[in-house]
Amino acid sequence: GKNLLISMDCYDEDLSKYLETIEKNQDTHIETRLKIFKDCARGLRYLHKQKIIHRDITPQNILIQHRGDSLSASLTDFGHSNLGLSGSGWCGTRGFIAPEMYTDGTVPVYDEKVDSWSLGASMYELLVGDSLVKTEEYEEESNPTPRWGDVKINIPSFLKAAKGLLLLDPKERKSAKEVLKIL
Repeated sequence: GKNLLISMDCYDEDLSKYLETIEKNQDTHIETRLKIFKDCARGLRYLHKQKIIHRDITPQNILIQHRGDSLSASLTDFGHSNLGLSGSGWCGTRGFIAPEMYTDGTVPVYDEKVDSWSLGASMYELLVGDSLVKTEEYEEESNPTPRWGDVKINIPSFLKAAKGLLLLDPKERKSAKEVLKIL
């Protein structure tokens, strides 16, 4: 039929709650943050390989599962997903929407690189501890300026991968597959 059912494990929390916990405890466990990034990039690579655009990657849609001393992260909430590697129309969560979705009133047409942007904005929070977009002003959302000087976790490969996801031009923006090669 037209419905797609997804069965997943039970997870402990989402990335936004996890970020609150590590900020409160001033935890800078680098390997854990890098693992979260890699897990999300692997999930996104898989989706794009299956010709699915997620269109709503946010820290709230990244679930974290603790297993002893390790953890895993998974993408969830496929309510805005699109079958096919192109889409149109504005959708997603403010602050994580790719700049190419903001237009002068015309219906935007885009490809899977909108997910790369959203993953980059989510991983930016993991690196900086703050949102990429701080207001709901059109100008900031359509042309955000990452504050790379505020990075708390300085891992060259992590930083290079996040920067590659947050390029304004979608043609230059890295894919999940390319990011995994950097990480």
